[in-house]
Amino acid sequence: MARAIFKRAVRWELIESSLFTGLRVGSQANPDRSAYVSRETIRAVLDACPDAEWRSTHRDRSH
Repeated sequence: MARAIFKRAVRWELIESSLFTGLRVGSQANPDRSAYVSRETIRAVLDACPDAEWRSTHRDRSH
C-alpha cells in the first residue's frame, strides 16, 4: 500500500522520487504464514475488547 501511495505522490509531483523505486516486491503467497483461527478464539478476542468501538474494529468476519 505504501508503494502505491508514494507512486501516486510522484505522479502528482508532490515528491520527486519514491523510496520504493527499484525495491523488489516479495511473494504474497506464503503458506507457512497461513493460520486457522477458530471461532472460539475470535470470540475470546472480541470478549476481551474494552468497548464497542474496539469490537467494531475487530469484528467477527468468520461467516
